[in-house]
Formats: sequence, C-alpha cells, structure tokens
Amino acid sequence: MGTLQALATSMGVDLASLGQSDTRTGREDELDPDDPIQRELAELRRWRAEVDAERRAREAAERQAAVDREIEAVRVKYDPNLDEEELLRYAVENRIPNLEVAWKAMNFERRQATDSKASVPDKKLAAKRSAPKVEGGGNRKVGVVPGGTNGRMTLEDAWAAALSEHG
Repeated sequence: MGTLQALATSMGVDLASLGQSDTRTGREDELDPDDPIQRELAELRRWRAEVDAERRAREAAERQAAVDREIEAVRVKYDPNLDEEELLRYAVENRIPNLEVAWKAMNFERRQATDSKASVPDKKLAAKRSAPKVEGGGNRKVGVVPGGTNGRMTLEDAWAAALSEHG
C-alpha cells in the first residue's frame, strides 16, 4: 500500500472520489516513470510476480492432482464407498501424509473400537459354545495297516492293503 493510500485510509478519505486512484504497488511508488531503467525494473518486477503466481498455481494444481490420484487409488484398492472428507480430515489430524496409510490406520481404529466392546474371554466362550459337538468314535487307529511292517511297505503291499480294505 502506498503512502498516500495509507494516509487516505487512515483519514477516511476516498481517493477514487478525488480522482486520484493509486493503481501502483509497493516499490513502484518510489520509481520515477520517466527513467527508462526504473521502468524496465518495474516491468521485470511485474513479470517476475506473474511468473511466481503461475508457478504457485501450477504447483497447487499438481498437489491437488496427486491427492486426487491417492484418493482414487485407495477407493479402487480398499473401499469403493470411501468418504474423502473423513479420510482427509483423519490424515490431517493425525499428520499422516500417505492417504493409504491413513485409511488403514483409520479403519484399524474403527475395528478396535468395535472389537473392544466385546472382551476377549467373552469371545472365546461364545466360540466354544457355538462350536459343534464332538461325536464319539470307535477305537480305530488311523494310518496303521494290519499286517504291515512298521509303516514300511512296498507299493505292491500298499495296493493289496487298499484293495482288501476298500474292496
């Protein structure tokens, strides 16, 4: 803000109504418009400001595109019904720069919260109660072939034993 504009603002005077609008910025107030070197300097400053603004806009667009790609990757890989805002909020609050890691941590916390409602002994007891009953069986030794030689036999002996057992 130029000196004249700062004074006008502090005094409550509208420069536009006086026909003296100040369109110049900061350092340009101090430059002499008749000096060719100062004009070129002002032009270079404007050009540099434009280039910086374009660079910042391009970098912001690239960052947004990278975030969009990460969100889409998480959506495709893990959750088609992903709530983007919730994921981004969780990532920012927990300072997690990788959205895939943030999604995993967020869902882990959710599972922990729901799992902690039922204690571990209660879960084990419920699993035991819901398991099918074990039926009593005969006293049969599995893998022992009658007339075998301590578990070692030839292929022919195994074939004969299989035929005699299964018919």
